[in-house]
Amino acid sequence: MALEFKLPELGENIESGDVVNVLVAVGDAVTEGQSVLEIEAGKASMEIPSPAAGTISAIHVAQGDTVEVGQLAFTIEAGEAPAEAPKEEPAPEAKSEPEAAPAPEPEPAAEPAPEAAPVADREPEQPVVVAPPPPPPAPEPVHEKPVSSKAVSAAPNVRRLARELGVDIHAVTPSKEGERISMEDVKHFAKTSLEGGGGAVRKAGAQGATRVEKMSAIRKATMNHMTHCWTTIPHVTQHDMADITELEVLRKRFAPKAEAVGAKLTVTAILVKVVSAA
Repeated sequence: MALEFKLPELGENIESGDVVNVLVAVGDAVTEGQSVLEIEAGKASMEIPSPAAGTISAIHVAQGDTVEVGQLAFTIEAGEAPAEAPKEEPAPEAKSEPEAAPAPEPEPAAEPAPEAAPVADREPEQPVVVAPPPPPPAPEPVHEKPVSSKAVSAAPNVRRLARELGVDIHAVTPSKEGERISMEDVKHFAKTSLEGGGGAVRKAGAQGATRVEKMSAIRKATMNHMTHCWTTIPHVTQHDMADITELEVLRKRFAPKAEAVGAKLTVTAILVKVVSAA
């Protein structure tokens, strides 16, 4: 009997998942509870078990597909999976009687060693001359770009802007002699360099090949959560000025009472009380 295996519920508020891997093939015998499909949904990857034992007769999904809950994934011919045939153990080999070792043949008598030639008849050996290895090639001189030692008076944000624009901060001249380099000076220098009036701006390299890849379920879930947080959480920084002269007098007045009970009265504690009561 053919059994249609549909994707079960994966979790709360999860309506679909991406197929990471198909763990079986057509004709494979599966048992109940055996993993047949690997699905990535939300921020997790899970294996889907087979609901019954049988043989896979058809596969309706492939790796990379997005499968919805309740969608047909497999067709299984229900029935018990065939048991594996017992492995035949090899019959023990009959022990054969050890053959008698052949008698060792007598070794031939050793021949007398030839007499050494007289020393006078030998030719003198030539000394071996080893040529010295060739000297290693001299390294090519490295031409480094001279670094200006002139002290530059510029704020950190101005230096950061110069780095972002590719401007050599040492080549920028302040608009007023004796003053620090301003952001307007850096922008003016960059604009002049691009128009041909200078050459200290580095050209950006050519862009390489672009490859578009499909986002995984984990990346999609991360994107949705980050977008939700960015649009719902207020991103505000408030700066204000306040005269706390009388507040400081009040703090010093009640500070001994707080120290008597082992606490410390700070301006922050007073401000928290004021904000909570507002």
